[in-house]
Amino acid sequence: MNFFNSKFLLSLAGLFLITVMVFRGVLDNGFVLNWDDFEYVTENPMIQKWANFFEMTVSFHSANWHPLTWFSHALDYQIYGLNPWGHHLTSLFLHGLNTCWVFALFVLLVGRGQQGSNYSVYVGGIFTALLFGLHPLRVESVAWISERKDLLCGFLYFSTIGAYYLYVREKKRWIYSIMFFLFALAIMSKPMAVTLPIVLLLLDIFPLERLRLAKDLPSLVMEKLPLFALSLMGGVLTLLAQGTTGAVRTLQETSLSDRIINSFHTLWAYVEKTFWPQDLFPFYPLWENPSWLSMKFLLGLTLFLGTTLFSFYQWRKGNPAWAIAWLFYLVTLAPVIGIIKVGTQAMADRYTYIPTLGPVFLVGAGLTNLWQRNIFRSGIILGTTIMVFALSILSSKQTKIWHDGESLWIPVVKKFPKKVYRAHANLATYYFQEGQLKKAENQLKTALRIQPSQVDTFLYLGMIYTNQGRLAEAKETLQKALLLNAKDERVLYRLGILYEKLGQEDLAQNEYKKALRLKPEAEPVQLRLGQLYAKTGRFLEAEEQFKKMLELDPESEGARNNLGALYYQTNRFRQAEVEYLQVIKIWPRKVRAYNNLGVLYYEMKKFKDAENVYKKVLELDPNYIETINNLGVLYLAMNKNNDALRLLQSSKSLDPNRVDTLYYLGIVYMSEKDWGSAQTEFRTALSLTPDNADIHDKLGIVLAREENWEKAREAFQSALKLNPSHQSARINLKQLENKIRLNRQ
Repeated sequence: MNFFNSKFLLSLAGLFLITVMVFRGVLDNGFVLNWDDFEYVTENPMIQKWANFFEMTVSFHSANWHPLTWFSHALDYQIYGLNPWGHHLTSLFLHGLNTCWVFALFVLLVGRGQQGSNYSVYVGGIFTALLFGLHPLRVESVAWISERKDLLCGFLYFSTIGAYYLYVREKKRWIYSIMFFLFALAIMSKPMAVTLPIVLLLLDIFPLERLRLAKDLPSLVMEKLPLFALSLMGGVLTLLAQGTTGAVRTLQETSLSDRIINSFHTLWAYVEKTFWPQDLFPFYPLWENPSWLSMKFLLGLTLFLGTTLFSFYQWRKGNPAWAIAWLFYLVTLAPVIGIIKVGTQAMADRYTYIPTLGPVFLVGAGLTNLWQRNIFRSGIILGTTIMVFALSILSSKQTKIWHDGESLWIPVVKKFPKKVYRAHANLATYYFQEGQLKKAENQLKTALRIQPSQVDTFLYLGMIYTNQGRLAEAKETLQKALLLNAKDERVLYRLGILYEKLGQEDLAQNEYKKALRLKPEAEPVQLRLGQLYAKTGRFLEAEEQFKKMLELDPESEGARNNLGALYYQTNRFRQAEVEYLQVIKIWPRKVRAYNNLGVLYYEMKKFKDAENVYKKVLELDPNYIETINNLGVLYLAMNKNNDALRLLQSSKSLDPNRVDTLYYLGIVYMSEKDWGSAQTEFRTALSLTPDNADIHDKLGIVLAREENWEKAREAFQSALKLNPSHQSARINLKQLENKIRLNRQ
């Protein structure tokens, strides 16, 4: 078999480049933090600890078992950290390879791997690959970082079919071993690959023509028993993962009849969206009032019966291609068709990544046949060109929807106004993360009208009210959440935070301890309890709390960072350094520990060490504002005013309302005797925090330098009113009064 000629390789290169160009917009997107990306990447300690292979292998994290996918995310994290560009680049590269694989499989299976001058196979293969690779149904799998599993599974699924084709031709055991290994990796990427042994039996019927008579079946099934064993293992592990986390819906939640109706509609919907891709959304809600007489069900039933009968008719005529393509679609879609119901969605674009290859291959084979017979060649070229342009435009547009958590859910809200709880709840999460609390509150209230008994809605409303200072409303809302579920440790935790804001530390402590009795391993609660002890001067209890956490998990980043901060607070600098260095050793990409270490070195006057540590942080995360600010302050202490000014201005561009940045910018301008700029920064800072005595004092100094005596006096008096013991303001005011007196004489 020799088909790796220049024509084949050029076709692969062209397909890869076209695919990457069309989907390059994913590189401009960020993480979608209100739709699994936080759970898969940004807040997933399992993938952020390198060489954590055993945990990845046995974990049922996020109600899934896919260790190779976790390893892929872990590798990306080690290379790119939390820069979404790199994670998207890996996904883009994989999808480009998968498009190439589709072309290669078409040449292998439809063209039997022959090279020669048969351009018709290449025409059909290129069309098939482009229809697969550029289709907007692929966008969800490519643009959503959490769906890396689709791309990995697709690549290994296609690789296994390619290896199987080679095995059938060569009959070598080592090739079978490679095929077995590739299939195992496919299942470890996404268990949807469990259908592959049946797909290989279908390919044995056509086009490989190994299964011609019934007597051929037993030997071919025996040949695939190891693969069926892998499928069984993958299926069992997946059901365990989803069952233990409550992801699988019961028949009481979604009845069997509703599942069947939904399944038939899904059969129709995926084919419809393949050939007429419109109204593509990240979430399709379950249809209201499903009926056996609904148009959605009848369309699916008609498609199923009609295509099945037509395929059987074609088979009787000696053309099994229709039946194999149709069965491929049905078999590969079976795990996600909805009979075993996971989640609340009716369907999902990502589920089409492999199944729609059946119909797509059939279309490509039809074009190959037409080209061979010299029919409609100009029309095929024109149609393919139009298809590429149309799909490219649609996919580019669809890619932009996945830019962030707002752009993702707005289309769902517009299409299904006030009907999809998840859409409004996730929009609220996005607005909360962005600090747009009023918008978040409005979305949660809409979500509450859709599902009035969701604990999460009351929980997040309580968090918003707490952040807004509406503490009475927050308390009432959180207590409503407890009425719905008195054993939700998250609600108790938030009640504890609320009591802290009210200055009721004893009640806060009680709530934290209640939460830990319900869930002893809840790290945020453990940390908050230790922080409460430290805040109230109970340093021994705080140290004990953090050390207790380290007994349970010696690699806890939060416990070590907080223990280091406690040692720093109590002037045990050497012990603080040990804790921060230990975090860095375990979590080499966690910037918080580096930043804390830099602050420690600054306090110890080890300025060069602090500078090196801060520079390391900015290598890992160039936009980490804490370190940009701290390095600016360090340069100010080192009399590197130009560098300090550059960094603090950069910090201000990232967050114009950061008070300490404005304060230190004012200090830099003072050292440069730029009194006007210094005054501007101090006044801006005071507009944000008018009760800061230090800033009033510095503003007074600037005004005095400008000989604005009365305004300077007012500034010093304001500082002393806020803090009567403010030594600098008292001295400066006295000096100012003396100067005014001398000038009058």
